[in-house]
Amino acid sequence: MDTTLIVSALLSTIISAVISYRIANNKNVKSEEARLNEQILELNKIVIKYPYLEDDDFCKTWPDNRYSKEEKYLRYDSYCCIVFNLLEQIYKLYKGNEDKMENFFYVKELIRRHKYWWISTFENIDGYNSNFREYAKNIVK
Repeated sequence: MDTTLIVSALLSTIISAVISYRIANNKNVKSEEARLNEQILELNKIVIKYPYLEDDDFCKTWPDNRYSKEEKYLRYDSYCCIVFNLLEQIYKLYKGNEDKMENFFYVKELIRRHKYWWISTFENIDGYNSNFREYAKNIVK
């Protein structure tokens, strides 16, 4: 068999596989972005109903009210879990690429706004990916 034909067929197969992979990967990213957009919409609905959850002055009160049984603080704790779960998913989708993350959603702004929850809620922090934890830690410095 002609070596040129073998090399040509092999090269064609490799190129086809790379193109197929990139197309499938792009579809997966778009699908994940759509899913995350749905979560962002749900987050916005929560904030419309409870606007204090994104109020900077309220967020700063978290460390002092961390163990409060008041509904608004219990809600804030749950809300922050939702926020940071979403942010971690965005971090994973874009493999920590800050530009892509910020183009998709305002990740840094949310980390900064809820930094008191992040810093003082140790039992929740352990549940997050170590790379994401390091990223968030650098944002709140």
